[in-house]
Amino acid sequence: MPLLSDFLNKHIDAAKIFDNKENLKITINIDVSDEEGYFCYYYFSKFYHNKEGLKCKLQIFKEIEDNIFFAEDFKKGLQIIFCKLQRAYYGLAKLAYLWRFKKATYKVTDDLSLNPIDICKKNVFVLFQNNSKYLFVANDLINIINKNLMYSPNFFCDPLWIKNPYNNIDLTSTDLYNIYFFLKFKICNVPILFELFYKNNFCLELFVYDNQCVIRSIKIDDYVKFSDSPTLYKSIMVMLSEHKNIMHKIKIDKEFPRDLLIKIMRPYLHLYITSKYSIIGTEKRCISGMLLKRKLHDFAKFNPLFGRKKIVTNRFFNRRLSINVKFNDSHINFYEKPNSNPEQESYLEEDAESNLEPERETEFQYEESDDVVDSEDDETNIVVNNNSRRFIYDSDSEVDSVTDSIS
Repeated sequence: MPLLSDFLNKHIDAAKIFDNKENLKITINIDVSDEEGYFCYYYFSKFYHNKEGLKCKLQIFKEIEDNIFFAEDFKKGLQIIFCKLQRAYYGLAKLAYLWRFKKATYKVTDDLSLNPIDICKKNVFVLFQNNSKYLFVANDLINIINKNLMYSPNFFCDPLWIKNPYNNIDLTSTDLYNIYFFLKFKICNVPILFELFYKNNFCLELFVYDNQCVIRSIKIDDYVKFSDSPTLYKSIMVMLSEHKNIMHKIKIDKEFPRDLLIKIMRPYLHLYITSKYSIIGTEKRCISGMLLKRKLHDFAKFNPLFGRKKIVTNRFFNRRLSINVKFNDSHINFYEKPNSNPEQESYLEEDAESNLEPERETEFQYEESDDVVDSEDDETNIVVNNNSRRFIYDSDSEVDSVTDSIS
C-alpha cells in the first residue's frame, strides 16, 4: 500500500504529532487523546521510512496488539482509530480507482476468435489492468483458467498462474476474485478447478497439494477429448500393442481411416490413460484397468476382422476391373452389452472349416451372388461377380501384382 504511506508522510509530521494533534484530526478526522498520541506517533513513524504496504501495516498493528504493556481499554481505542484509518484509506483508494477506470481506454474489444464483443451483454467481463480495459467473454475466461490450472506435462501436475493473454501479465488476487464472482453470479458456471482454487485462497502451492488427484483426472479427460489426431492415433496403437494378448486377432490396416479409428477407440483410450496415469493406489486406476481388459475382449470377440481392408471387384472376365476398397469397421457399442455379430459369423465359420495355415495358399470357391470378402494384415481377399475367386496372399505387394495381372 504505497498510497497509505505517501498519504501519511505527506500530511502528517510524525516528529511533531504531540505538539499539534490538529494535523491528525484534519487529515483523517480523528480526535485522539494524549495517551493515544503515543500510539499514533509510534505507528506513523513506522510508515515514515517504510513503503512495504499492507504487510507492514498489519504487522505493525499486530505488534501493538501483542504488546503486554498496553491496557485492554487502550487497545480497544487503538482498534477504533485503526478502523477509521482503514475506512479513510479505502475510500480514497476507491475514488482513485473509479477515476482511473473512467478515464481508461479499451485496448481489446474482440474475443480470442477475433469476433467483436458487445459490452452490454451479461457474459462480458471487463478486466482493468495497467490503466487499460480488456474485454473478455465468459467462455474465453473459462478456457484460459482451465488451461493454466490443469497444465500437467506428462500428466504431472504443474499448474501455472493465470495471466492476461494479451500482455502476459499475471492477474492479481483482486482480479481473480472479480472473475470468480462474475462467473458465480452472472454466468452460474464456475469451473471446478477455479472453484477449488478459490477455496484455497488463490494459493497455487496449496491448490496443488490439496487437489492433485482432481487436476490429473481433468487433465486425462482433456487429453482424450481435445488432443490432435496424430497424438491420439499413436496412443491407440500403443494401447493395442500393450494388449496384444487380447487383441491378437485385431490387425488395423495402415490405410484404415484414422479419424474413424479415433472415434471408435476414444472411450477405450480413456480407460487406458486412466489406468496408466491416474494417481497410484486409487480405486479408479484399478477399476479402469480391469474394465479396459473386459471391454477389449468383448470388442475382439464381436468382430475379430475389425480394421481389415476389403477389395471389391464388379467384373471378372473383362480385362479391366473396377476395384473398390472398403474397410471392416463393424464394432460393438462401448456402452452396451456385447451381442453376436451376424455379419462376421459367416467368416468365422468359413475360417473354422477351411482351417487355413499362415503360409501362402490359394482357395477357389464359386458363388452366384456378389460378396464382399475381407483382408487381413498379411492376407487380402478379392471377390468378383458371377464366377468368383478368392485369393489369399502373404503380403500386400503380391496382391497388387495379382490385380495388375488381372487387369
